Formats: sequence, C-alpha cells, structure tokens
Amino acid sequence: MAPNIRIEDLFHRSRFPKGLAIIFLPFYIPLGFVVMVIRIFFAFQLYLVLSLVPKSWLIRRLLLRISGALTGLIVTQEGLDIVHRTDYKMIVSNHISHIDSVAFESLLSCFMNANKNRIPTFLRWILKYDEVKPDDAVPALVFPEGASTSGTSGLLKFSSWPFDTKNEPFVLALITVSRPYFVQIAPSVLGGNWWSDFLWLLFTPYSHFKIRFVQPPKREDELTNEEYSIIVQNFMATKLGISATKFDAKEKIEYAKRYFYERARERRERAAGMRITSNQPHTTVTQANSALDSRLESMATQVKDVLPQVPITVIRKNIKTTKCIDTTISNILEGKVSYTPELPGQKTQEKPEPKSNPSTSKVAANTFGRDSTERHLSFQERKKAFIEAARQRYIAKHNLNVM
Repeated sequence: MAPNIRIEDLFHRSRFPKGLAIIFLPFYIPLGFVVMVIRIFFAFQLYLVLSLVPKSWLIRRLLLRISGALTGLIVTQEGLDIVHRTDYKMIVSNHISHIDSVAFESLLSCFMNANKNRIPTFLRWILKYDEVKPDDAVPALVFPEGASTSGTSGLLKFSSWPFDTKNEPFVLALITVSRPYFVQIAPSVLGGNWWSDFLWLLFTPYSHFKIRFVQPPKREDELTNEEYSIIVQNFMATKLGISATKFDAKEKIEYAKRYFYERARERRERAAGMRITSNQPHTTVTQANSALDSRLESMATQVKDVLPQVPITVIRKNIKTTKCIDTTISNILEGKVSYTPELPGQKTQEKPEPKSNPSTSKVAANTFGRDSTERHLSFQERKKAFIEAARQRYIAKHNLNVM
C-alpha cells in the first residue's frame, strides 16, 4: 500500500467538482435538466424493446449501445479480440460505478451474481441476468474489490475467491470513466446507489467508459489464491497508474458509517448553534428586564417604608421614571406626585403601632415656607420625621430592644 494513501482518498464524497470546473456548472444546470427529461423519454422506450430481445442476439448489444449513447453512456474498448479468441469463464474488473455492468453488457454478453452484487430488479430485467444458465458459455463479470472506488487513487484489496483455479481461464478488464471538463461530476460517491448514478448519467452531457482487456499475469503453481489475488491487484493498479491498497470493502463500510455519523452530528450542532443564536438576544433582554424590575421593586419597597401613606402603585410609577429613592421621596414630599393617601383601615397590621411623640406625629406642613431656605428646612424636617417613624415601626414589628 502506498504510504500516503488514506481510505478517504479512495472515494468521492461529493458529486460536484472542485476548482475552476465548478464555475461552468451553474451555466449548464438548466440545460442539464432539459437533457435529462428528453433522455428519460427515449431511454424508456429503447430499454423496453431490449427487454423483448433475447440476450444472445447481436442486435440486442447494438440496441444497448445506441440507447446508451442516447442516455449519455459512451463506451469504447481495447483488446476485445482477446475475449473472442478464447472462451473465458470470468472477466475480472475494477469497480467505479453502478453503471459498470451496463457498459460491459453493451460490448459482450456476460452475467453477474445478482444476489451477491445486490443488483436492482429493474437492472436484472434489462440485462437479462436471470436468463443465463450455469452451463451457458457466458463469462461471469466479477468485481473482486467488492465495492466501488473513485478509480483515481487506488484499488481496494481483492477477494481471493474469484482466483480459484476452477474459474480459469479469465481475462482482466481495466475500466476508466471520464466526463467533460466543464461538468466534472463524479460517476459515484460514498453512500450512492444505482438510481443516483443513473440519474446523474442522464444529467451530464456524456460519460465516457473506456474498457481495456488484458491478459492476467502468469500464475505459479505454488501460489495460493490469496497470494495470487495480491499479484493481480498490483498488476491492475500498475496498468491503471494508481496504488494497490490493503483496505477492503468492510473497511469502506465502516468508514462510510463514521463519515455520515460525523456529518449528521455536525448538522445537529449547527442547527443547535443557530437556535441558540436566534434565542440569545431574546433571552438576554428578558433577563435584563427581569433584573431591572427586581431592582425597581426593591427601591419602591424602601420608599413605601418611609412613606407608608403613599400607595405602592404611585411609588412604582415614579420610581420607573426617576430610578432613584431620594428623588422619588422628594417628588412626593414636595407635592410633585399627586396621590390619594391610604386610610389606616385599608392596611392590616399584625401589631399595634407604637405611640409617637408629638414631635414626630405631625410630619407634614400645610404649606410650604415663604422662601427657599424655609422650604428646604421644612423638607429636611419632614424627611427626618418620616424616617424616624418608619424606624419606630420596624423596631416595634420585630420586638427589638434598642437603647
């Protein structure tokens, strides 16, 4: 395995291109949808005809290539005469997309194990895999990697079962896929399926599948199936110009699980972050308002202790404006705040009020003084008297012994 190859390098995780190629994609999207609709209309009719033609007929392969070209599937080959010279039992190929089997079927009749490769019923019906019998001279198409890759970095580790001596002779097939530079959409992605690969095939201008048939390396008698599969893997990787890795199909499945789990977790975190961000201003304002209301209520209570005859609603209203205890008391004592005094009977008292001395019983003058100095002295006296009266009530309420 090449030292710099990681398992994430073996697969496309996004259909869309990177770099300058993505600049051209937005201009093609409207045309791509029109092309896809037209191709679906014609392809449905041609594939319906294919289902009526027997698998062994040559005209069927010609119709498949014509229908493939109309849907954007262009297939070219090299070395097909190698297959025709000998009755090969098996064709071993690298695996790039779910459309690989359709590309092979347009060149020669072959079959795949539908259950082992999880081939959709529709595709099995079109390619007529169910018509092939065990004794028919039709080569088996095998993807020893067991899973598709991007085809640009490396090959997954080959399974050893296809290289049993009972499957010989076999031929190797090297498949590459290319699309126009201005629509560099990946032929397959991690977690993709047959339908998605097929629909993107219809969307793109064309997909060029190039298949090269070559003879496998000679097998020594003492080699086991496992050892020979490694030799074949390295041989094919060299021919393709990529690396032979030790990652297998099971590791791809585990990597896909981790990858999609991390993506789902990131989406949840982003969504939670957006909710927190959107709710944060409202929460902050609510908390600030609650703190302000609590502070103003505390101030109003203190004013009420000094001026018990003033209704608490009047105090709260003025406190919200002044936000100052002393200013509110001054406004009330100077007559700037109008109110109806609370009668003694309106307030339930747990204990009788202590008797006040004559100096503190009358705390409000009928009129203000004639000059500012007299009014100021009157205000200070009344304020002092109110505070003393509130102090005496507090002492009596809590049975304090104050000397």
